[in-house]
Amino acid sequence: MKSIAGLIIMLLLASVTFAQVDEDWEAYKEQQEKREQQYFKQQDELLAKYAEQMDKYIEKLDKEWQDYLEKKFKEFELYKESQPDIGPKPEEMPKAEDNAEAKEESVEYKEVKQLQKKPAEVEKPILQKTAPKDFATSSQYFDFYGTDISMDYDRSFLNDFPDNISEQVISQKYGEMSKTNYNHLLEQLTTTSNEMNLNDWGYYLLLKNASEQIAGDDAGAVFLQWFLLIKSNYRARIAYKGDNLYLLIPAANNIYDVPFFTFNGIKYYLINGDRANVLTYDKDFPEATKIFDLNIDRPLNTELDEAARKVSFTYIGDPFEFEVAYNKNVIDYYNDFPLSDATVYFDATVAGNTKQSLKEGLQPIIADKSEKEAASILLRFVQTAFDYKTDQEQFGKEKFFFADELFNYPYSDCEDRSVLFAYLVKELMQLDVVGVGYSGHMATAVKFNEDIEGNFINYKDEKYTICDPTYINAPIGMTMPQYAGTPAEIFQLRNKLNEAYAEREIWGIVMDMGGYRGNNTGDIITDEQGNIYLTGYFSGTLKFGRYELNSEDGSRDMFVLKVDKDLNIHWAQSFGGEGTETGYGIAQAPNGDVVVTGSFDESFNFGYKYLKAKEMPDVLVARIKPNGDLVWAQQVGLEEIGLQRGFMFTSEFEYDGDPVGNQIFKEAEQFQDFGLAINEEGNIYVTGAPYEMAGLGVQTASYDAGASFSAPEVLIEENSKLLEKDYNPAIAGLFAVIKLLNNSSIALPGEEAQRTLDKYNPEFKKRSPHIYKSIGRIQFIKNSEGIVTIKTDNQGEVSFKTLKVNNNARFKVSAYNSGNSQIDVLGGVSIGKSIIWYDLNAVKLYKTGDMIMDYDVDHTRIRMGIEKDILR
Repeated sequence: MKSIAGLIIMLLLASVTFAQVDEDWEAYKEQQEKREQQYFKQQDELLAKYAEQMDKYIEKLDKEWQDYLEKKFKEFELYKESQPDIGPKPEEMPKAEDNAEAKEESVEYKEVKQLQKKPAEVEKPILQKTAPKDFATSSQYFDFYGTDISMDYDRSFLNDFPDNISEQVISQKYGEMSKTNYNHLLEQLTTTSNEMNLNDWGYYLLLKNASEQIAGDDAGAVFLQWFLLIKSNYRARIAYKGDNLYLLIPAANNIYDVPFFTFNGIKYYLINGDRANVLTYDKDFPEATKIFDLNIDRPLNTELDEAARKVSFTYIGDPFEFEVAYNKNVIDYYNDFPLSDATVYFDATVAGNTKQSLKEGLQPIIADKSEKEAASILLRFVQTAFDYKTDQEQFGKEKFFFADELFNYPYSDCEDRSVLFAYLVKELMQLDVVGVGYSGHMATAVKFNEDIEGNFINYKDEKYTICDPTYINAPIGMTMPQYAGTPAEIFQLRNKLNEAYAEREIWGIVMDMGGYRGNNTGDIITDEQGNIYLTGYFSGTLKFGRYELNSEDGSRDMFVLKVDKDLNIHWAQSFGGEGTETGYGIAQAPNGDVVVTGSFDESFNFGYKYLKAKEMPDVLVARIKPNGDLVWAQQVGLEEIGLQRGFMFTSEFEYDGDPVGNQIFKEAEQFQDFGLAINEEGNIYVTGAPYEMAGLGVQTASYDAGASFSAPEVLIEENSKLLEKDYNPAIAGLFAVIKLLNNSSIALPGEEAQRTLDKYNPEFKKRSPHIYKSIGRIQFIKNSEGIVTIKTDNQGEVSFKTLKVNNNARFKVSAYNSGNSQIDVLGGVSIGKSIIWYDLNAVKLYKTGDMIMDYDVDHTRIRMGIEKDILR
């Protein structure tokens, strides 16, 4: 993964020489520094005012919640749901005759296992109360699936819990905990969760481990888990019976063999015991909106404890053999995962090293093959590369495997193989799959683009052809004999990977036409009919078929586009004026309307609505009908807030467009859920931050106007300042470049970077000739209203060995108060090798010298050290 080194070096070196202008640089620099100090002072005073308001709100909220807890507990009866009976499985895998042929025949189905739909929820930042600069802390260390976790927390945290549990005791302890500096620990836990790609269950396990380290007894640990969950905006509840405390978590998925009760259509699972009834309360903490989602959409990024399994198979006489790597720490995580719906396992992604080795092993084999032949190869691989035993034989109970687990355990059965085959077809072929269940058996069916003969299911007016990964040597379209003629159950899958691949393809087409992204998440959605909506920006003329959009005087304007699943364009709209407008996010309302958000820096007409930006940029929110007609448009009003840095905001609008109000939060770099959300009542929320939304960032200094200066000297000076602030020397220079680039709109030519290298680092050309040559092919790097564009010499791609940078590649940079930064790639940069390439999504840079790369549609993440992994 050293490919990112090329990009970093390019950014470092292409930024060191600027054109000269006429004024005295030293005087200009001194003037800028004074202005910057005054600006920061004003902003800090305003931030303190908002922080004081937040403190009062939290204090009131906690007091009311404490009073409620003291008198509102009542008894709830719990129920338990067992995993659906699978029935007796085949003791041995049947084998099809050589050269067997599938016959075209429709398979009846009796039931569709619908996806568990997660209720609409709004992901807002965690409420943060002001903590004193210095408070007494304690420290704990623990292992979390191979990753070393260190944390420190307020020494006044609850240690143990009284034996005489009651509503009054719980209320009292809540009041005591709410007065501690708990946000300090929450920031560490949410940061770790984000870095490790934990889903909701993983975050609970992290809190559970941390709480058990802090608390002196079991009840104290349960209380801490509940307190930290509700303060993390989860709708968790605490319960008691006798002398025991219990934790209830709400889940959108079924959790089998665990007691639960249902409240307002949501199941709350008693996660740490087995009771028939408990005492608890009947409403959620006011700020809590989140429900547990057990789906694993992003691979766990834990420390690598790698093992490998050699697999082999034969297809039409040709033998194949390769190794599949897996992470034993991820397997340990799966062992602590609750038993849930089959679809959770079918839709899960796999660990990064497993994905890579499967692609390296199978992608070359199926390359350039027809859909039928490629799927046949994958089917034969899963049918014959693994030994068969039922779960009862291997474990003495039923155990669903995630796809990674087949490579860890010696045996697997029908549902495990179906899960792996479904993953391979989605990941390598981007085809939709459904699970096909019988009594005692599980298979799959694939929606091919080709017309393939064989047994099939007509589902939602689409043909899904049977593929049985347990029926040895059976071709596509052949049902296992003992289930032929038996009505099946269909397990509807989310096929989220395929949706992400399709959306990426659409953006690739749009970018080739001249439309660009203002964000790399949340700017494209797919509705239930397969229609795709997206928003971004363009300059000049943008043509979508018969639709031609023209920006105002060649400036940057916002666009919204709708295409159907066959890529037919339904409509295209542009919105803008003389300034800069950037589409940023899009969401769908329950009635099918779409809601869009973006930034703008001058007044203009959004359809019939006049939006007015005065002294600073603002954020727009608009609702549009499925046919493209504008319903309403509003603006957030950032100028009225007054802040320009160090904060986040959530703005709420009623469904008819009436503004409800703004909520201001202190910057929290671990928060990632920016963009649009719509709650169950239809209210619309937009969450953003100046450092995160392109077009909102306010320059506090400018190095490209009104002064003559030497960029190398500026970088050396800034680098020295950063070293004094304990930045790692290996990465301080990059942060100096980021600051210079963020505060500048000058084009940075690659040839100038080469000349600077020749002068200041002549050995570099000999040591890294390929990178040196590639740098020269960069025409320029330029920052325009927060979006940085890279131009190449021949409008083609520039290769840095395992990194590709295309002409017009774009990214934006977020600089945090902590000193860390993040580069979000908006298109045109990929990493990989040979025939396997992934889109690079983001690079998180820490001033310690660490970095986290985020790549591919499943947001695989890997942590690296610039000294250990790149510069060595």
